Amino acid sequence: MNVSRVLIAIAWWGVAVGVSLFTASLIAKLGRIEDGFTQGVIIQLSFAVLSVLVAGVAGSIHDLGLSLDLRLSIIALIVAVSIGLPLAYLAATLTGNYRPPFVPEDPRERIAVALIIAPIGEELLFRGLLEGQLLKSSSMWVAVTIPALLFSLMHVAPFSGSPKAFLGTLLVSALVLGLLAGYLRAISNSLLPAIAVHAGFNIAGNLISLLIR
Repeated sequence: MNVSRVLIAIAWWGVAVGVSLFTASLIAKLGRIEDGFTQGVIIQLSFAVLSVLVAGVAGSIHDLGLSLDLRLSIIALIVAVSIGLPLAYLAATLTGNYRPPFVPEDPRERIAVALIIAPIGEELLFRGLLEGQLLKSSSMWVAVTIPALLFSLMHVAPFSGSPKAFLGTLLVSALVLGLLAGYLRAISNSLLPAIAVHAGFNIAGNLISLLIR
């Protein structure tokens, strides 16, 4: 493993995250955008655009894993829902089906965020940009584990005001999601199965929330 190249890959990822959040915050402030859904869309679009731009500067956009693997993606979706359902049920049971205040109430907005916007934006950032760079400089398991850990930890700040039980189960679920998504992205050289895993976990969470409510 080339430690210096691993650190450089993480640094490029950090640049993408920092610039994305700054850009999204600036757009929201200048546009006086206050609703959570629009702010979330802006952040995810920033993640996607910056991931592509930084990948182009740091190496090649082909490192993002933009090839298609539809068969594995369908399998990934089914597996993710199967794993996500018990985790989501555990979280709902421990927290009384707590829902963060910034989660959209409109079902159409919630579905758009859970199934399309967040999976694409965040997977481009973690399994596309970061893992794509790490796969060139480290073992597969290092390339899978580092993005998964960072993905889990990145949920701390936005959910810091949530009940501890909710935050704990969320971090565990995010870690499991990240490891599964990262593994499938590594063996397939395609980002699509990772996006399917992300969407599958979100589908599971929303299904449990609806059933309990």
